[in-house]
Amino acid sequence: MGLFDFFCSKKAIQQTIHDQSMGIIVWSGEEKSWCGSCNGVKFQIVREAGQDSPSSELMAYARKILSGKFLQGSLEKAKGDWVNRYPLAKDEVDILRYELLSIYLYKNENRIWAELGPEFPDRCWRMEYHERMEYHDFVCEGLGFDS
Repeated sequence: MGLFDFFCSKKAIQQTIHDQSMGIIVWSGEEKSWCGSCNGVKFQIVREAGQDSPSSELMAYARKILSGKFLQGSLEKAKGDWVNRYPLAKDEVDILRYELLSIYLYKNENRIWAELGPEFPDRCWRMEYHERMEYHDFVCEGLGFDS
């Protein structure tokens, strides 16, 4: 091993995490995330640059989100708000549910990108969240879709 190899060596990524609250979480090289399912919701904890396992802060955030009632309550509220503004969308919006939560750190802020289903041929529904550290709460940035 040369000097260059010593400074450029990387730790092996932790393949499996056993978490008391979230269960078994498995590394996916394709997703660049640790993936699992908790309380019927699929999630992925996105790898932070240079890390071989999720940070304790991001794990704590994931536990807090997945163990509480915040997610379902915020989805129901957002769906209600959407239907109030766009009544013709009621049938489609009413059946939306979480398909996958991507939990990640962005600019030192815990965030979630939530993909909603079922799939529709002409749109991809989603919700975004961020944590307000100073208030110890979460904010739903809204429900929307991409075409």
